[in-house]
Amino acid sequence: MGFFSWLRSLGGAERNKPREGEAQAAKKAPSPPTTTPPTAPVAPTVSPAARRLSYCGASIQGAGRRRSQEDYFAFVNLFDEKMILERGLLAAVADGIGGMQGGRLAAEIAINTLRDAFRQFGLSGDIPEQLCGAARSASAAVYEELRDEGGCTLAVCMIYGEKLYMLSIGDSFIYLRRNGSLYRLNRDQNILHARYLEALRSGTTDRSLAEGDERKAELSQFIGMESLDDIDYFRRPLPLLDGDVLIVCTNGAGGVLSKEEIFAALGKSSPGDMCSALERGILEKELSEQDNYTALVIKCSY
Repeated sequence: MGFFSWLRSLGGAERNKPREGEAQAAKKAPSPPTTTPPTAPVAPTVSPAARRLSYCGASIQGAGRRRSQEDYFAFVNLFDEKMILERGLLAAVADGIGGMQGGRLAAEIAINTLRDAFRQFGLSGDIPEQLCGAARSASAAVYEELRDEGGCTLAVCMIYGEKLYMLSIGDSFIYLRRNGSLYRLNRDQNILHARYLEALRSGTTDRSLAEGDERKAELSQFIGMESLDDIDYFRRPLPLLDGDVLIVCTNGAGGVLSKEEIFAALGKSSPGDMCSALERGILEKELSEQDNYTALVIKCSY
């Protein structure tokens, strides 16, 4: 997984002031009469600093080979430029855990709880901590409703002030396509990666024990746990750039398509075309065990 460091430089220029003697001479010297020919009006120039990023998005969702759809998602404020400026843009997906009776209900509760919390955020405060609080509230609501009978993943992108805030729980995917490269912004939270971390903390780099664990694909963290101990999120937001493309997707898309296939799809001209390419890539594989899939795409541009 790539990690970003970023710098933003702000520049300015002082206007040149006339020297004192020059100013006095200018006052004393009479101005000769001149005739200025009429000119066509010139459109005012807009400095790059005055431009604002705009956002457009699209989504796909399919059941795959499953009999029911257990994914749930939300865009908030996607089509309202004024609300994006004032309150931000939210894109989130939740993937109900297969094998649990209440997977779909868990996903719905999680997204609805997050959406309600987002609308109440104090945007002058600590946004990353508010996102974490919303995730904990969602997990508590799912646990209260379903106990151990339902759970889901949660992957969130929030854009505010042309900056990206990210949060992830479980094994859904968040990618950024920027400047000819594709970056995974979150990490899987499953038994395999938990074992990797345990091995590293014990001073060994032997991965065989972790990879031999029969439960390696099981989630180590998910919405609906009695105690949510580990949330993957940006402690500082990532400034967004013209041309950036974000995708938030469930395992049925991100776990099926390769990074190269996702990169190619996100290179299309519009989010709608990107989503069509993603879905075409999934369906062309004709996997007998194809899971539910959901993908949300956002393109940033001036």
